Amino acid sequence: MLIAIKIVAIACIAVLVGALTNQLPALSDFKGKTGLLIRLIVWLTLIAAAHEILGSEEASDQAKLMFRYGGVAAAVGLLYEGSTLYGAVRQLPASEAESLAADDLLDRLCGDVRKRVDERLEYAVGKKALITLGMEPQQRAVGKVERQAEAPPAWNRVLRFFSSAKGEIDFGETVEKAFSHQDIDRKLLILGEPGSGKTTTLLTLAQALLAQAKTTRQVPYIFELSAWRDDEQEIIDWLSDQLKFDHGIDPEVSRLWIKQKRLLPLLDGLDELGIERQKKCVEKINAFMKALPGQAVVVCCRSEEYGEGQVQLNALNGALCLKPLTREQIKDYLLKSKRKAVWTALQQQPELAALLEAVSAQGAEKAETPFLQIPLFLQMLAVAYQPGVLITKKTDLFDPYIVHQLKLETRKAYREWMQPQVRGMDFAYKKIEDEPELEQVKRYLGWLAWQMNDNNIP
Repeated sequence: MLIAIKIVAIACIAVLVGALTNQLPALSDFKGKTGLLIRLIVWLTLIAAAHEILGSEEASDQAKLMFRYGGVAAAVGLLYEGSTLYGAVRQLPASEAESLAADDLLDRLCGDVRKRVDERLEYAVGKKALITLGMEPQQRAVGKVERQAEAPPAWNRVLRFFSSAKGEIDFGETVEKAFSHQDIDRKLLILGEPGSGKTTTLLTLAQALLAQAKTTRQVPYIFELSAWRDDEQEIIDWLSDQLKFDHGIDPEVSRLWIKQKRLLPLLDGLDELGIERQKKCVEKINAFMKALPGQAVVVCCRSEEYGEGQVQLNALNGALCLKPLTREQIKDYLLKSKRKAVWTALQQQPELAALLEAVSAQGAEKAETPFLQIPLFLQMLAVAYQPGVLITKKTDLFDPYIVHQLKLETRKAYREWMQPQVRGMDFAYKKIEDEPELEQVKRYLGWLAWQMNDNNIP
């Protein structure tokens, strides 16, 4: 009987030690966890020794009395230490244990992100092929400038990356190649003019990274920096709060993912913060990157606003700027979009053709980019162009585009596209016929713009 009790006791000790070994590493903020483990083993050993002495016929009565009290004290100590450990373990969210054990939560997040990215890309470009945008290095934007001429020949190959001259670095033809470039090392800044395709480029990169997620075990996630409202909040805390708001993920879990490099932040809309808050956000991003060596990140910002901020993302390794579209890219896009009539009009109508030519504004240092060389406006033209409608400036394009988007047929098509994407989605108006007409929409939007301006909302 005593042998059976001993075997059970030893088995219990082994199970407890194994469980503690698995649980304690997860308790990163639990002070004295190593000492606790040692004390638990001591108490268990003392109880086992007391059991052995009390069951022995050769032990003296004095020894049995001493071990009886010692065993009771050890049992009390074991209960106290066990309750302390239990309290610490209870502070761990249940979802963290799940993610550490089987990564189910991370896999579900990956699935949600993949669906969201695919839907946003489809809505942005439809079924058409994406425009492959041109890119050029902007290393000065992240403080990577060196004078190659003064360097010894052996360093020329390395320092070519840090040259401010255009064309020094071959990023490749896609943003995926630029991101994985050995010198960029997955720390990239994407710059461009308004409408140049920064967000679409970020979505394209996210889609490519998601295709590798099973291998890399890393989930890219697009965060909108316009939601960063607390100037003093650290980036890791803000990222965790956003995942909590969007997906209900416990912040302790998401912080663990970030520290383990399981989450890849893609930060969009730095320019939407306003110059002063943009400066503070850049400082926070730099601090975040320095605190987590090897952390990959991508940031998107408008070129002009980034320059006005005067604080650089020097924790990043490289920057690229999206170039305006060439005539060949414009032609290729319009023909693939089955808008040959628009391309013909661009060639035959002087007014439209003039919108492809750069014009220097009075007193400007450089010519303004022709707005039809910007992807957003080219897409608007492809949608809104009608023969006989004269377009000589941006406002001539906006009005027919808005009219087209608010047509009954367009709104019906949008509803048909959206309903399968989001199950159980409710529109503000149950019937499409109840939706406001164009003039009402203009009034509502005008009021909204006035309120945002009055409250200094960027």
